[in-house]
Amino acid sequence: MKLLPLALLATLLPTPAMAQDVRSFAAAGFDRIAVQGCDHVAITFGAGFSVRAQGQAGSLAAIGVAVRGRVLTLLRAKGSCDSRAGKPAATITVTLPRLQAIEASGTGSVRIAALDSPTFAATMRGTGGLTIDGLRSDRAVVTLSGTGTAKLNGVQAARLSLDLSGTGTITAAGRADALAIVASGTGHVDTSTIMTRALSIRASGTGSVRAAVDGPAGIDASGIARVTVTGRPACSVAKSGMARVTCG
Repeated sequence: MKLLPLALLATLLPTPAMAQDVRSFAAAGFDRIAVQGCDHVAITFGAGFSVRAQGQAGSLAAIGVAVRGRVLTLLRAKGSCDSRAGKPAATITVTLPRLQAIEASGTGSVRIAALDSPTFAATMRGTGGLTIDGLRSDRAVVTLSGTGTAKLNGVQAARLSLDLSGTGTITAAGRADALAIVASGTGHVDTSTIMTRALSIRASGTGSVRAAVDGPAGIDASGIARVTVTGRPACSVAKSGMARVTCG
């Protein structure tokens, strides 16, 4: 009987998934969050505060957590987002009573459970993604720059403002009494499943905007932007360059 070398035998055996560790951080008294790096952040709501990370040991050791004022900062040490060095993206779960603002940069993602806040602001930079599973607010502002994505589900807002620059994409569904969209660059905004009673669009560059309104629609389009408005709009349109506007 021939014996297989140990190295060859090891390649034939099933390989278990990389071990996942859990690390908890002491943090409380915040209603704003800043995220930097490659990690995936899940935000949930409850009576108390909790910050917990799950991932490979090298990743957890590289995560920094701090609270300054009312801002929770989650960050990675420089150069520590490297799966080849045993430091791939981790999952960080944050629980807090209320969230007023989120700011994220880098390649990671942020997912927020359904939230209810009188005012809310989200700012995303880089290549990451933002998903909100429900947004009830008197005034909400979402700003996206870079190549990332933002997806807003179940919007119930008095005033919603969306600002896109770069090559990213914003999509939103729900209802807003007043909706304002500013889009520049080559990105895309699609709010055609949000019904609003007052719409304002300013589009420039080569991107596209889709929206729906039952009421006044003020549109300013330039460059070669494409704007499409459906519903029952009362259109006021200003165009320049090779912009295309379809309203009504």
